Amino acid sequence: MRAALVVLVLAGLAAGTTALAQGGADPIVPVVRDGDVLHLSDGRGCGGAYGPTVRITPPAGVELGWVSVRINRREVVRLTGVESAASVTPRLPRDRTRLSAVAETLDGQRLARVRYYPACHRPPSPSGPAPPPIVGGGGEA
Repeated sequence: MRAALVVLVLAGLAAGTTALAQGGADPIVPVVRDGDVLHLSDGRGCGGAYGPTVRITPPAGVELGWVSVRINRREVVRLTGVESAASVTPRLPRDRTRLSAVAETLDGQRLARVRYYPACHRPPSPSGPAPPPIVGGGGEA
């Protein structure tokens, strides 16, 4: 009885060791958080041609299958196979804008960030009192 128990324990250990050697154990999948990977800048840059920057920084050992950048729910950029840091600087419309970045890791984790940017108003035209009309001649006699 004792010998049979020892044989069973040794057989179980041998099977487990073989499974581990063949890669039978699940690899450790890191949990990735939205704020660690997707970064939306604060500024909008109303005066220039550039908008906010979307930075994508996947941690070591994590590959993003795809990243989608959307302005007002419309996709403007799609990146695939992102293994290292990348950035996108889309141009925003002048009205209130919803900028979102959505990504998915190769193991199926979905990441998303959203930011709303206020409308850019044109500076008011200089309107003051009108200059007085010129009431004089050109020096004729």
